[in-house]
Amino acid sequence: SDKKSVQLLNVSNPRSPQLIGSYSQKSGSGADDDISMTISPDNKYLFSAYFGFEIYDISNPNQIRQLYPSNSSDSQSIGSGLFYLSASNDGKIIYGTNHTGGLEVYNVSDPENPQIISQLIFDKSRAGSVVLSKDNRMAYVVAATYPNSMVYILDVSNPFDIRQMLNFL
Repeated sequence: SDKKSVQLLNVSNPRSPQLIGSYSQKSGSGADDDISMTISPDNKYLFSAYFGFEIYDISNPNQIRQLYPSNSSDSQSIGSGLFYLSASNDGKIIYGTNHTGGLEVYNVSDPENPQIISQLIFDKSRAGSVVLSKDNRMAYVVAATYPNSMVYILDVSNPFDIRQMLNFL
């Protein structure tokens, strides 16, 4: 994604990527730059974040549509401080680290109306990347804590009640 559009590329041949679809953002919608993107396992939705949370329907690359936030003036935007994202295996839960040093969990089963369902704040750190275990029961978050980095290991088997299991430098 760049400042003006979201672009989908077919990279099955890495030496010759092919543009298969794009979406030009409306003025004032979304963030200026995306820092993290993830695609739902069924390849229907693209989730992007950088001081904003956006959801696109990419099921038809020729007709990409921004689903969240909507362009209506009454829409409330959530996820305004998200940096890095990971999607659950079923694509219904998004885990995102935020600029306040925490992890936020979103139910995106209705992509036009995502809901925050839980969060966990880490002490004195700025959360970075988040990676889920293959079975989606654990999350690993790398966070910056001056002068070191910290890795948090979280039990996310119940996304409504995430628990910090362990952390180490």
